[in-house]
Amino acid sequence: MSESKIDISEPAFPTEVVGSTEPGRNWHQTGPNSAQFHGLTMRDYFAAKAMHGMLASTYLRDEYDVTLANEFAANAYVFADAMLEARK
Repeated sequence: MSESKIDISEPAFPTEVVGSTEPGRNWHQTGPNSAQFHGLTMRDYFAAKAMHGMLASTYLRDEYDVTLANEFAANAYVFADAMLEARK
C-alpha cells in the first residue's frame, strides 16, 4: 500500500434531501433548502461486505467469544482499507 492517506469519510450511499433540514452529524448543507445525508462511509460498507464473506465462509462454533468477534471486526477493516486503496 502507498503511504498516502485513505479517505475513510466518503459516503457509501449519499442521499439528497430537499426541504427544511438542520445540518448536523452525517448531514452536509448543499443549498439554502437542501442537505446531503452521508449515511454509511465507504469504509464501513466495505468492512461489512468483508465481514459477511468471512462469516459465510468460515466454520464457527456454536459459542462466540469477544476475542473472536474482535479479530473478525479488525480483519474486516483491514480488507476495507485495502479495497479503498485499490480504488485510487
